[in-house]
Amino acid sequence: MDTFDLRLTFSGLCMFVPAKDGKTMHVLMPVTGSSTGHPQHLSRLYHHPAFATGTGNPSTPKKPAAIDIEGRAIQFKHQGTLTTALPDSIVKISDICGKKVDPELLEGAPHGPVAARISMTSGQLGKPNDGLIWDIDGTQHELASLVTWTIRGIPGNTLTVSVGGVDHTFHAISNAIDLNLFNVPSHEVPDEVPLKAKPIICPPKGHMAHHFMAFYDILGCTGHKAPKFLKGKFDGQCSNQANVAAAGAGATTIPATAMAAGVSPVTCMLGGGDGGP
Repeated sequence: MDTFDLRLTFSGLCMFVPAKDGKTMHVLMPVTGSSTGHPQHLSRLYHHPAFATGTGNPSTPKKPAAIDIEGRAIQFKHQGTLTTALPDSIVKISDICGKKVDPELLEGAPHGPVAARISMTSGQLGKPNDGLIWDIDGTQHELASLVTWTIRGIPGNTLTVSVGGVDHTFHAISNAIDLNLFNVPSHEVPDEVPLKAKPIICPPKGHMAHHFMAFYDILGCTGHKAPKFLKGKFDGQCSNQANVAAAGAGATTIPATAMAAGVSPVTCMLGGGDGGP
């Protein structure tokens, strides 16, 4: 029997929350907009048109097809091993503020502070992109902005995803299906897939990542400040650093170390939490 790998790439305000029983990994996209004090984000599933038709080359850059997932709960229920450990660069806000995610937010239709929820019963995270270094409540943390969850060996060659009662069928090409799940401001929406790397433009030291506070809303935490930018993870990560600018003088490209795909690692970063009670 044919099998394929499903690769789910998450970027933007996405909170990874393992269920307390360890059987499901949930990804919560927080509510944003004027009522919350956070800039409006778009919860969307983006994919290469080739995966919808089963024809064409998904490696050829195309404008992505988009599916609005706001207000929706999407489930990827497949057999296999589930690994729920989170890397250090997906910071567990539960450890910072001492609260867990209300279990009612992990079932039923998204409500309250949750705009959308994606749940996987198998698979594991790959290595996140290199994040920048931020100060959170006096402690330095690397904050990643993009990571891929992979579910391997799904039987067959098609995948049907139900979104709000509407079925969307995707076709494996070269034994794989790639879907991108973003929760980002409109100016960060990907303009082509596969995702292309863009220059990392770091802010001044002390810049506050206010969007990140939407994760605290999910946990019901108060009294915390937004992460404060400190520095790049390594020298040359920021494309606007003097040494990178000098190295790129007269060159046609910015060094790969100063590029990143997905949402800018300055705008919206990934987060984690613990499922309660």
